[in-house]
Amino acid sequence: LSDEEAVSMNIASCVMPSVEDGVAVSDVPAGLVTLFEVLPENKGKTPVQQAVFALDPEYHAERQAIFNHYPQAIADFFAKATQKRIKTYGSKAAHEWLLETHARKIHRVKMVMQQYADIFALFRAPTSELRQLEEEEEKALRALKNLVERLEHGQAIFDKHQLTPLCYLEQDQLRDYAEKLSTMFFKYFEERIEKKWAEMKQACEDLTEEDGFMLMKSAYLQAVKMCELMHIPAPHAKKARKGKLSIAELSNGALQLIADNWWLRKLRTAAKRMREHLAIAMGLVSSFHGGYVSNERLNYFLQQRQKMYDFLRSRIIINVANEEEQKSLFDIWLKTQANPSIKRLELMNRMRGFENMAKEDGDEGVFVTLTAPSKYHAMLKSGGQNPKWNGCAPYHTQQYLVGVWAKIRAELKRREIKPYGFRIAEPHAD
Repeated sequence: LSDEEAVSMNIASCVMPSVEDGVAVSDVPAGLVTLFEVLPENKGKTPVQQAVFALDPEYHAERQAIFNHYPQAIADFFAKATQKRIKTYGSKAAHEWLLETHARKIHRVKMVMQQYADIFALFRAPTSELRQLEEEEEKALRALKNLVERLEHGQAIFDKHQLTPLCYLEQDQLRDYAEKLSTMFFKYFEERIEKKWAEMKQACEDLTEEDGFMLMKSAYLQAVKMCELMHIPAPHAKKARKGKLSIAELSNGALQLIADNWWLRKLRTAAKRMREHLAIAMGLVSSFHGGYVSNERLNYFLQQRQKMYDFLRSRIIINVANEEEQKSLFDIWLKTQANPSIKRLELMNRMRGFENMAKEDGDEGVFVTLTAPSKYHAMLKSGGQNPKWNGCAPYHTQQYLVGVWAKIRAELKRREIKPYGFRIAEPHAD
């Protein structure tokens, strides 16, 4: 250590609160937080979990093992609740509460995990194996087949190895996986299309453009199936399964599958959905905790919106014909339909237009609310866990309601009734 570092550490050792003092991490001076975090007993713990450890180191091992079952936001929620109970009821009562709560919640976590297990299996592949994708084509294809097999048996592999879920990964890890996936699909298309086409030309010289198109469609359909195993929807997947892809759509879809940015967006979306799904399973999305969305997701949304506002305010639009004429991009945005206030007014205006049309034609307006059965709700109205919950995410509930509305439309069509108007998806408190 340099003299300056040694002096800094000596000063820190003089003022660092001891565990016996029961001082929370939030009470540690800002300049000492970094040193506090590198202490061995605080390794792997968030500041909130460190505060619980400072209050009660006795049950640390069991408590930390429970925290490690959950993403950071959920673990910190448990840590804050435990901290309050330690101060109110004592160490032993707080620990018993944590064990009991974990026992009630863990089966819900497993219900959610099972729906995402297939995607974890891909990421269990050793880094050395995935690096071969960039170096040797033959080994790359062999590694790809191995990964497909892992995807097909994702649940068994997840149970055996306790894989790392997407919701636990940092942004740089997601970016790394996106690069590996794009490289993997690039090698796949190269093997299935370019090399196969060269082999076909050697065997038969009278090949047509239609033969090449059919080869591309076959390779793309297999790529769509691989994406389905990872629970990532491929571009134009529905048309590909029906065999109705055009050349432009086929090219566009293949280019997206070999693009890093496309995979990064998909992985980020999957990670966000999983984090929110786990929050729903834990009861963190209910009328007792604000409703509709978890606090973590709400904070993320507000941060992203603020970043967008900052970006818009930092840009100006210049008239190239008259450079003195300049407008703030934010002011322009406020006057467009991208502004939520204007978008709402536009919607209300359209509704008024439909109402006027209905009056002129003598039609009757009907307001219909479709709700999902109890098994789609994670929480009871009283605030407790719903024992009938089937582990579904909001996306699955939306699919169910879309199916119900499709049956209603089919029956109306049989009766020669043509409805018109607006269909809106309204979130529920849980």
